Amino acid sequence: MEQLNAEEWVKKGWEYAQRMDYEKALEAFTKAIDLNPNYANAYYNRGDLYYNLGEYEKALEDFNKAIELNPNYANAYNNRGALYTILGEHEKALEDLSKAIELNPDYTKAYYIRGKLYNTLGEYEKAVEDFSKALGLNPNNPVVLVDRDIIYGILDQFKKELEEYNKAIELDPNDA
Repeated sequence: MEQLNAEEWVKKGWEYAQRMDYEKALEAFTKAIDLNPNYANAYYNRGDLYYNLGEYEKALEDFNKAIELNPNYANAYNNRGALYTILGEHEKALEDLSKAIELNPDYTKAYYIRGKLYNTLGEYEKAVEDFSKALGLNPNNPVVLVDRDIIYGILDQFKKELEEYNKAIELDPNDA
């Protein structure tokens, strides 16, 4: 049987993952880590698989290790940020997503995820800004376009409500 190096095990892991053989994929990523415990990409890929399988604590451990080994790993910051979003740790999520964007200013997915988080936090202008940046990088993404349009609708509704409230104040300043 041929001997594979860590990079080859990672590649094999993704081949298994694409075939939805997740058990073998995890084994392959773990073999890569066993062969080279300092290989950030192996931790990242195993963490990504754990994330997709809903095993969030294991995913977090692997993303942390990938970042520890490679502090400039934009993808690891992005995925850990997405994970923190799911876990409700919004400040940590914003830090990681912003770091991913700092490391890779053309990272469409990081802008999109951060925009979704800003939307969740009610920071609609920031959400529009991130969605617009994502669309500037990838103008043919209908999901981002729809999400931005929804925010535009929310912002427009706020403006209409404010106009009506101001009109009510003008009509009867003592009742507002």
